Amino acid sequence: MTSPTRIRATYLFFYGAIGVSLPFFAPYLRGLGFSGRQIGTAQMIGGLAGTPAGIIWAVLADRTQAPIRALRLATAVAACAAFLLPWARTPAAVAAVLVLQGLALPAIMPLVDGMVIEATRAIPGGYSRLRLFGSLGYVLTALAMGVVLTARGDRPGDLAVPLGILGCAIGYTIAARGFSAAPSVSLAPHLDDIWALLKNRTLLWLLAAGSLHAVCTVPYHQLFGVLVRERGLPATVTGTGSTVGVIAEIVMLYFSPRIEKRFSSGAIMAAAFLAGTVRWSLLSVAGGPAVLIGLQAFHGLTFGLYWAATMRVLGRVVPPTLRTTGLAIYGAITFSLGGAIGSQLSGLAFDAFGAVPPVYRLAAVGELIPFAIALGLRRRGL
Repeated sequence: MTSPTRIRATYLFFYGAIGVSLPFFAPYLRGLGFSGRQIGTAQMIGGLAGTPAGIIWAVLADRTQAPIRALRLATAVAACAAFLLPWARTPAAVAAVLVLQGLALPAIMPLVDGMVIEATRAIPGGYSRLRLFGSLGYVLTALAMGVVLTARGDRPGDLAVPLGILGCAIGYTIAARGFSAAPSVSLAPHLDDIWALLKNRTLLWLLAAGSLHAVCTVPYHQLFGVLVRERGLPATVTGTGSTVGVIAEIVMLYFSPRIEKRFSSGAIMAAAFLAGTVRWSLLSVAGGPAVLIGLQAFHGLTFGLYWAATMRVLGRVVPPTLRTTGLAIYGAITFSLGGAIGSQLSGLAFDAFGAVPPVYRLAAVGELIPFAIALGLRRRGL
């Protein structure tokens, strides 16, 4: 089995890269002169590329029973894309790099998560306790990048952002190369097995709720840094807010095994989606730095609790022979496709309204749909 230290390092660096890109990449592109539509389109193209790519990687990994080889190759491709990012300064160039990134990045976490879930099946809370190191990586890089950008004068299009992403990509690529092969399953899955999985109604409703939640969450990730700039506040507010949010996420991941013993997965997800409505509504009217930062504690519910419950359900619905494929399908449909749609809608809405708050109000209303789906799943016994 791969050492826990190696797994923690992979999570730390992978989500550390996200800790740089989610809060700061859109403001970085704004600093290069990109419009909201150009930002949304570039990120949408990368997401669309990742939708089939992540699934293809996972199916091949399950069919060949070679997840380690797939993980090493995927991290290497993602690192190459990150290396090109500092030189991409036009919408077309950024879109091209994000496409290359999208061909590999969505495969990495399904491959890692699949191996970790299988390795910790007999350990209560084993996955969550390892996964929280990814949240820690996000905290450290988001906070550090906010400090760095503020110290450098909040200059538009600061290269510290893509260089931070590159540094983390190198870190998780090196860490992933130390993964050791896990015992193979007795039989490799066939396409009929994948088709049967895709007809599972619980999985389909879970995909619908997760995708809509992702669409409604994108405006936060894409525009929070822009909102901070609209309020005339420094980048440290963006970094500190993201840090507070992920600290709350870590707390929820740590205590999720206890919460899951008392509440059903459907109830937990319903609470998470309703928290999204409250979060986006309040964020749309918040003005001061303390309020903007404090509201990010809702992230513990809107992601930490939601993700722990989702992984619990996927662990029951997806058979071990299709573990990587099932996780990749969920990630591709929700995060890649849902994120792509959300990026485009968010960019168009920002250009139409000319400000961030109305976009957040739309997201608050949209969260009511996955909330209703989660209530339906709870009534079905989930």
